[in-house]
Amino acid sequence: MPQGIIKNTFPMNKVYVVRASSGCWDDYHWWIEGIFSTEEKACQHKKFVDDLIEKIRKEEKPYTELDLDEDEKRKLYKWESRQLEAKEFNDCDIQEIRIDTPTDYSVLNNELFK
Repeated sequence: MPQGIIKNTFPMNKVYVVRASSGCWDDYHWWIEGIFSTEEKACQHKKFVDDLIEKIRKEEKPYTELDLDEDEKRKLYKWESRQLEAKEFNDCDIQEIRIDTPTDYSVLNNELFK
């Protein structure tokens, strides 16, 4: 087998990808949260992520005064960073991916190449 080619050793013919996104317009980006063997596992992970984001959005600011020691400043910075990330988070979706089959986005399925 040529180097760089990964042989399919999955005992199934499809997987479920949980994809998440954040931001909009010029700072929009997406990432793969996980790849799962069943739709049920993918749904469980999506719910876990959604619940975590909701929990973070509801967290109260840990300090309101300005005179903070270094540890308190770190906690406040972490809270602010988590809030920013949670605010920018869009959502997750689940995509069914067939294994050993070109995707819908493949050049093979593009009308311009037919």
